Amino acid sequence: MNNLDWKKAIIPHIIAIVAATILIIAYFNPVLSGKKLPQGDITQWKGMAEEVLSYEKETGEQSGWTNSMFGGMPTYQIRPPVGNSNLMKPLDKGLRGLLPKPAGTFLLCFLGYYLLLVVLGVSPWLSTLGAIGFTFSTYNFLIVEAGHNTKFNTMAYMAPVAAGVLLAYRGKILTGGAIFALAFALNVRANHPQITYYLFLTLLIYVVLEAVNAVKNQKLPTFAKASGVLLIGAILGLASNAAQLWTTYEYSKDTIRGESELAGEGKKSSGLDRDYALAWSYGKLETMTLLVPRFYGGGSQEPVGDPQLKRILRQSGAKDGKGPTYWGAQPFTGGTIYHGAIICFLFLLGSIVVRGPIKWWLVAATIMAVVLSWGKNFALVTDLFFYYFPMYNKFRVVSMILVVAQFTMPLLGVLGLHAIISKQVNKQQVLNALKISVGVLGGILLFWIILGSGFLDFEGPKDSRYPEEFLDLLIGERISMMRMDAIRSLVLILLAAGAIWALIQEKLSHVIAVAAISVLVLGDLWLVNTRYLNSKDFVHARKADELLKPSVANKAISQDKGLDYRVLNLGNPFNDARTSYHHKSVGGYHGAKLRRYQDMIEQHISPEIQQLTATLQSGGASNIPSLFANTNILNMLNTKYVIGNPGAPPLQNSSANGNAWFINDFKMVNNADGEIAALKGINPKRQAVIDKRFSKQVQGKSFSADSTASIKLVDYKPNYLKYTSNTGSEQLAIFSEIYYNKGWDAYIDGQKTPHLRANYILRGMVVPAGKHDIEFKFQPSSLKTGKSISFISSLALLIFALAGLGLGFKNAASASTTEEA
Repeated sequence: MNNLDWKKAIIPHIIAIVAATILIIAYFNPVLSGKKLPQGDITQWKGMAEEVLSYEKETGEQSGWTNSMFGGMPTYQIRPPVGNSNLMKPLDKGLRGLLPKPAGTFLLCFLGYYLLLVVLGVSPWLSTLGAIGFTFSTYNFLIVEAGHNTKFNTMAYMAPVAAGVLLAYRGKILTGGAIFALAFALNVRANHPQITYYLFLTLLIYVVLEAVNAVKNQKLPTFAKASGVLLIGAILGLASNAAQLWTTYEYSKDTIRGESELAGEGKKSSGLDRDYALAWSYGKLETMTLLVPRFYGGGSQEPVGDPQLKRILRQSGAKDGKGPTYWGAQPFTGGTIYHGAIICFLFLLGSIVVRGPIKWWLVAATIMAVVLSWGKNFALVTDLFFYYFPMYNKFRVVSMILVVAQFTMPLLGVLGLHAIISKQVNKQQVLNALKISVGVLGGILLFWIILGSGFLDFEGPKDSRYPEEFLDLLIGERISMMRMDAIRSLVLILLAAGAIWALIQEKLSHVIAVAAISVLVLGDLWLVNTRYLNSKDFVHARKADELLKPSVANKAISQDKGLDYRVLNLGNPFNDARTSYHHKSVGGYHGAKLRRYQDMIEQHISPEIQQLTATLQSGGASNIPSLFANTNILNMLNTKYVIGNPGAPPLQNSSANGNAWFINDFKMVNNADGEIAALKGINPKRQAVIDKRFSKQVQGKSFSADSTASIKLVDYKPNYLKYTSNTGSEQLAIFSEIYYNKGWDAYIDGQKTPHLRANYILRGMVVPAGKHDIEFKFQPSSLKTGKSISFISSLALLIFALAGLGLGFKNAASASTTEEA
């Protein structure tokens, strides 16, 4: 290829990328003036991570443990303490930093999908259309608005991972393997295992079809060679993230995603509780939202059009006249999952005109995604995956798997247009496909437009709480939303079909036809997206973290300079990490808290909170000491302050046990059930409950009260605690710290010493008589070893990828020279 040909080939790609950049900047233009998007989950993350971020800023050291949430927990899924061990980190930051957040990830999303379509031999103009469909899909804007950044970052690397796989199986083994290795390592590093898992399921279908095709066409050696290179890339990609993956895997077994030690109904499982995991299941008919955005009313809070309904909502204090228009079965939703009416139409058209295994892959993956998104609403399939498919029950919000349909539908739609433009199908076949596609979707839409109000009741599971007059208005609004959006989708499909008809009738060039469809797709998605995320949602940086500003109660507590104590905020304590931003909290917000702590919440902490709240509501705050007389579990967690009203001073608990104390006696129990049950019958200040698995440490020992004994916390860091003790006799100390034996080591006077678990979740240790220094250090061997593996593997991956790309381009250049000759 000469220089002129090269320039002609590259210019369309440059135009496409520049155009995409302009579009994304136009949508997110407030970021150019320094404004930020207040994201709920990012606010929560800042609460989770503040302690370790501050520690890292002060010392330059990362901590693998934080005491700011749920009494204490590893930071592996909050702020992975992997340092610079993974050499993919600067590449990831550079790619996502091409534009300010969140625009940079949208551009990366576009580039990845564009690459995938180019790999499949699609023109730059069609590749732009497909990349717009994937990048501007409404789900992306919903998750960014909510602050699910790791999810979106992981999604941005889905397409390049697939591009590497497809390229390898299409004969470009070295180039494909290199792209796959790099993209897969980045996908895993983005740290949303659920999205990576769904991508694995999607690509598994493709690999199986490729294997079948290889057997049929007697190409098994080529298939095996490509598979081998991809396997090497996968191993290197996983190993590059070893520090992150190993610690997370190790920790997961002790979380709510692992198996509980408690017997009893619903407790013995290797993953999440089924009801919890399937709470966000998409309704079967709710799948219509992929085609009609507000088929189910849109989000849980949407602006309404009916003047009377709007007036009632405003009178009741509803912001901007928004009402509960969503009437599906999910607990709530920030907005609709809408892939685009034209994208749905193109997908159906593509499934008719495209030939070969790739069509069946994309159709099968789409069906899989839709069916599994139904969750509990289609138990026959869901339970098969939940109980028998490896790791499936570790994840929740099953409707998330619709990202697979978001990925596959534009791909097949664009391949369908490519087949039409390149005349892989004749004119009559295209006309027939158009008739079927328009007929099927048009018929469905006309049905709902004309008969939908009589076929559906438009009532949600929570509607019984509304007055009848209000509900009648609300139902009328829902019907109007569905009908108007269905008409909108029908018009868009007819316009797109008209452009394709004009194309095959040679009334439009393929460039103009594709441009027209691209504008329609972009305009469709753009307008729907602005319902949920627009320039008004961006605020000046100083306002972005207003929810983290200290309250009156927070400021009062912060005057206490004690090294380590806990705070309980009675307002939604186990689903809010904002308290953790300021203090070490009894509660928090995280999807992978320790299982034993969750057991304590359910059986002890929540009942004590309910008791406390009831007493306060009945005026019991007048006698604060008696208020905490029976909150034994909160006391042993050293809950020194309780926030009832953030705008008022907190309640101070003088009954809190402190950082550590000596007990007189212990009760030995046989198992976890006995351990958690026995806590109801003891005073933790004087007695401890110990599982018989730790009997060796206390066997044959008895402990008596020593009025002169003392134990005091003298140094505190998130990953290091130091106490001094002084006793006249051997004592059993209980520490108000969460027990976790996969990283915490104890030392007495510098000598490593065994410690035990007491009271189901706390640490205990036999302390010899005399004066001693007691230290706890968090130093998991899995993290240290994992960091070494990550560094070596990421270095090897870079060498592998560069070699693969270099040899691939060299072979391509040689082939081009041979063709020219």
